[in-house]
Amino acid sequence: MRVGWHVARAGLVILLGSTMLNAGGCSLVVEKEIEGKGIGSLCTANGDCHAGVCEQGLCSAKCTGDGDCPSPTKCVQKTGYCSTPLRAGFMYVGVLEDQGWSYIQDQGRKAAEQALPYLSTDFTLSVVTDDQVNSAARTMIAKGANVIVQTSQGGTAPMAKLAQDFPAVTFLQLYNKTVTPPNLGSYWVKLQQSWYIAGYVAAKKSKTGRVAWIGGYVSPQGVVRANGFIRGAKRANPNIKVDIRWVGFWFDPGSPVNGKYRETVLTEQALDAGADIVIGNIDNERPYDVVKQRHAKNPDVWSIETNNRASCERYKESCLGVAWIDWAPIYIDQLDQIHRKTWQPGYVHRGMAEDLNQSPVGFTPSSDNLGDVDIKLEIGKMSTDFAKDPEAPLRGPYNISGAQREPVGEGEIIGEDELLKMCWFPEGAVEKSVPDDPTSADRAATVPIGDKTFLKKELLSPENQGLADPPDCRKNL
Repeated sequence: MRVGWHVARAGLVILLGSTMLNAGGCSLVVEKEIEGKGIGSLCTANGDCHAGVCEQGLCSAKCTGDGDCPSPTKCVQKTGYCSTPLRAGFMYVGVLEDQGWSYIQDQGRKAAEQALPYLSTDFTLSVVTDDQVNSAARTMIAKGANVIVQTSQGGTAPMAKLAQDFPAVTFLQLYNKTVTPPNLGSYWVKLQQSWYIAGYVAAKKSKTGRVAWIGGYVSPQGVVRANGFIRGAKRANPNIKVDIRWVGFWFDPGSPVNGKYRETVLTEQALDAGADIVIGNIDNERPYDVVKQRHAKNPDVWSIETNNRASCERYKESCLGVAWIDWAPIYIDQLDQIHRKTWQPGYVHRGMAEDLNQSPVGFTPSSDNLGDVDIKLEIGKMSTDFAKDPEAPLRGPYNISGAQREPVGEGEIIGEDELLKMCWFPEGAVEKSVPDDPTSADRAATVPIGDKTFLKKELLSPENQGLADPPDCRKNL
């Protein structure tokens, strides 16, 4: 009689320590515990693993197909090693064709899938409401996703509930410091750094002393970017005016009026009011299409692109540079930690890195249109400074537009908690007293707190009509 038996697969080493006992003619083999760690465990040397293979810090085994690997591991054909599969589902607020926010999120997803051979991914488009977040996540989980990534602000409540309902799934929520151990974490980037540089460039190039910021969703996330832009512009020109205009959502989700979406109308209004540089905090590039047309008639009109590093390629004639985001460093790092079981549910908030190839944010000037050598040198210096001093762009002193906060004091740093609920502009932000009248008087711009309406309900689909309610920055956290 033989008691105890281990089946070897994928070259796993069978460690049988046997002690022979004679009992009534029956041979009993009593084996010791298999030594070493299992596949997927952290290791530093082959001897740490019971398969005898430590590959990139994880115990593994060589394979040619899934049949060589013990369940639930799979054979990763790119590497020829067994690995625990990771499947991540991404939710996008917009579409990819516009090459805006959702497009660069998708570029980060693709980069992570390329860098992490054990990773497979899926994505869902046009996830806007809480119900859509809940439905999209559950659908992807049913298809096998064990990581869900919410790539836009919002959906906080359903994400927290999903984390409770699916404890074996890891959830990553953009821009929300509130995390829920052990499986709900959050991530964000310090966009105020690259937008500060964008503001500096805009004010340096402006001949009218007026530049425009076309905002999307009324939220602290967008305001942080605007404030970086305003502070950078004020550094270049203390008298600059930054014309603030809002779409009301990350893009116009309604029907065009007279053939024009709201982004287009706002950009035209800002240019008519005297702005000659435009930047858009939008999930599309519609403002830049307007600028390109105006630039053909007036070469002093320019745009500064955002999100997508390659945006200037589409607007070579009229682009001064790009305040870009690269989600790859964050997604690769977070997903690899989840795979290695070293991930902790915290708030990951990263800014510029000295090596821009590893940086999640940066500013790239147009090689053709931003010919001023001094401006380019200053861009490089600011990038280096912000990598070493991340809080510099919003550090005081400065006054506040519309008195929605006390002045920021000398040397005062805006802390993480205030960044997440920032609902005020620095001095320099202006808005028209009659938005669609370019000749109306300027007034100090204030962040909407339920006192202004932007989108028209009759132009929205039934499920999106709530977006027409007066937005309150204080509630959009």
